[in-house]
Amino acid sequence: MKITSLGDFKKNYYYRTDLVDFCKSHGLPTNLMKVELEENIIAFLGKRSLPHIPKQRDNKLWIQDRLALDAEVTDNYRSNQTTRAFFESIIGKKFSFCAAMMNYKKGRPNERVTYKDLVDVWYQEQENRKSGRSTTTKYYKGNRYNKFVKHYYSDPANKGNTRKQMILAWEEFKKSGKVNSL
Repeated sequence: MKITSLGDFKKNYYYRTDLVDFCKSHGLPTNLMKVELEENIIAFLGKRSLPHIPKQRDNKLWIQDRLALDAEVTDNYRSNQTTRAFFESIIGKKFSFCAAMMNYKKGRPNERVTYKDLVDVWYQEQENRKSGRSTTTKYYKGNRYNKFVKHYYSDPANKGNTRKQMILAWEEFKKSGKVNSL
């Protein structure tokens, strides 16, 4: 799918790889989250300044944070295998990274956030999910596909449909121009 205009861009759904390809071909930053890539492309096509310019990092100087519950989560934080192993040692194998953890850190740029805070946020998010009160979607505009899948399978009219049928419905929904309404 080719990005040709701002109007077309807003009507259609693009995979991250499509967005990165567009950004590369127009000299835009590519090392951003999908939602940030989308916002940059909208600004670029609308001839406005880019809202997201990634900080330049010298990967040779990157050092893993000290991983301990009382340690501060710094700008060096990475959701990598080392960090995953740390969280799994505290929470268990059921651990998976969640947007609520990063939203918590990003929402407190001038506060000291510790790894214990992130563990607490993770547990709270699990409780919120069980009770249907997850707050993550309020802060993250991203994954429309996951939202579509959730809505599709919660609709009684789709009860018993296969994954293949859901994917076909997703493809039709993408073509409808309503995908960005999710």
